[in-house]
This record gives sequence, C-alpha cells and structure tokens, in this order.
Amino acid sequence: MNAVRCLALLAMLPAGAAGQAPARTCVWPGDPSVCSAWFVTEAGVHVRFTDVQPDDERVLVAYTVGWMGNVGPRAAAGVALFGGGEGEFRGGVAARARRWLSRRSAVDAMAGVHLIGDASSQDVRAGSPMVAVRLAYRDRLSAVARLDVLRLRCGFNCLPQFVINPNGTSTRTYLGAELGSQLGVAGFLLTAAVIGIAAAACC
Repeated sequence: MNAVRCLALLAMLPAGAAGQAPARTCVWPGDPSVCSAWFVTEAGVHVRFTDVQPDDERVLVAYTVGWMGNVGPRAAAGVALFGGGEGEFRGGVAARARRWLSRRSAVDAMAGVHLIGDASSQDVRAGSPMVAVRLAYRDRLSAVARLDVLRLRCGFNCLPQFVINPNGTSTRTYLGAELGSQLGVAGFLLTAAVIGIAAAACC
C-alpha cells in the first residue's frame, strides 16, 4: 500500500519535480533544457569589406553585453548593448532572437540602432541601424556577418574640406569571429589591459 501511495503522489507532482530540475536563470549560457535565461558577454574582431576610405581603419573590435531567455523549445529572445572601436568608438542598443539548432549550436539575429559615437571623423547620428547574424557553437565561439548603415554628421570638430562624404551615409559590411561566455569576459579584460598599458606608456 505504501508503494501505491508513493506512486500516486509522484503522479500528482509537476513534471519538473518528478524528473530533472526545472530550467533556471544561468550566469553563463548552457544546455537549453537547464538554462531558461542567461547573460550575454561577447568580444570579437570584424573586418570591413565595403566603404573603406583612405584614412579609415578596416578592423572593428566589437563588444556585446545583454540578456536572453528561451521563449519556446527552439527559440530565445533578448536585448543587448553593443559597442566597439574602429579607430573611433560607437555603440547602441539592439534586440536579439535565437533559433536553437541543437543543444550546442544556434543561429542568432541582432537588430539595433546606434546611440552614440563617431566614424570617419564625423558624428554618427542616433538611430543609425545595425544588423548582425551569428552562428554560435556552445556560445563560446561564433562566426558573424554584420551590416552597419551609419548616417554621418559633420560635427563641431569636423572640417568638411578634409572629410570624404561629409554629412553622408556609410554602409559597412563586416565578417568576423567572436568569443562568448567566459571567453568573452576574458576578451573584455584583455582589451582593458591593452588600453591601460598603452595609456601608461603614453604618459
């Protein structure tokens, strides 16, 4: 009788209580059956292929921090702050969406707008769009394709006679790779260390 009672009690429990623990918020991305939400920490290097002016840098060092959560068995969504340096700094905010391909791989899409920054010796107008697609493996290594459409404004320190395409639009396409999760944090720290050493050397 005791065994029958135990079986009846187990049948009345929620599925997560009778089996594995329910999914939870994790600090680092993990198996979607275990982590229902997680923090985004990514750092990467992207190479520009279009609209490269003679004095422009071609390499964008990019960073992303944010949050994502599963919204179904195969999908996730979230928000992020993005920023980076391409000779000059710019950044903004974006929405993210994910399609799980397996427990270890996923495709992410990110669409956002720039809020601050400079490009090609001009100010980037707030609202300039950015879109990116990422193919991620275990959220530690990703291949990235990105498009920035930067609406530029010749600001206070800008000299129009020395600037190519003043007050114009710069459409920039990039391909690159990113580190995520703990490796992304390591990328942040490495960049901070390099900047600190460079600043100390200059002073």
